[in-house]
Amino acid sequence: RGVVLSEIRLENPQARIVRLDDGRFNFSDLADEFASKPKTEEADASGVDFSLNNIQVTGGSLVFDDRVVREKHEIRDLILSLPFISNMDYALQTFVEPAFSAVVDGAPLRAQGKSKPFVESLDSELSLELSDVKLPGYLVYAPADMPVSLTGGVFDTALKINFHNDQNGKASLQASGTAALKDFDIRVKGVGASDISGNAEALPVRRLAAAALDTVFEASLQRDKDKKAALQVSGTASLKNFDMRMNDVGVLSLSRNPDA
Repeated sequence: RGVVLSEIRLENPQARIVRLDDGRFNFSDLADEFASKPKTEEADASGVDFSLNNIQVTGGSLVFDDRVVREKHEIRDLILSLPFISNMDYALQTFVEPAFSAVVDGAPLRAQGKSKPFVESLDSELSLELSDVKLPGYLVYAPADMPVSLTGGVFDTALKINFHNDQNGKASLQASGTAALKDFDIRVKGVGASDISGNAEALPVRRLAAAALDTVFEASLQRDKDKKAALQVSGTASLKNFDMRMNDVGVLSLSRNPDA
């Protein structure tokens, strides 16, 4: 016996999140009220069997208005589908296969995965594709004030991630895929197109630019039962039409023939 739902469907959900000038959010008062309530004993739902089927979210949108850094981000055309998820005995060895897609600030995002969330191995796989991400709008979220500015840059990636936990407590996480940075232009702050000034005088490079930086990589993270971890990374990278401008030194330009 348990909870069984044949379909869960949510159409055109919309949300708006605002980070106010003081750093609080437009829902902070609700979070504060919830946190201030005294803790009470809650019923343990871990022993409840359930089977949730045909879960679908379509046409979703989210707007994040960050008034601290004067940036606005938008997620639209959000679609989430999950054929089923269940902790009943008959379904434990069957993969749960969610799929997600959206357009994030104009950049298409697609993700598809499969997992066995209720067995010890936690076997999981995730494929993710993200393209045409315009990076300059996200540099404001760097944890520290950076001495450079990113005036151009578009990011693409295709990733595949696998996770497995064996019976001896050893866990492994493997990632492989490609990443590309196109039309990026990094400049030292305080430096114009033809002059060198301000805090840039102590730096030997005033500009880095390239038409494309393509990478292919594999990474593996292993953790034993004593929680000791080992990381291995391998891959290749290629650079096209590289341009480095030096302070009072000159210009270094490299180009790579795509057909070579």
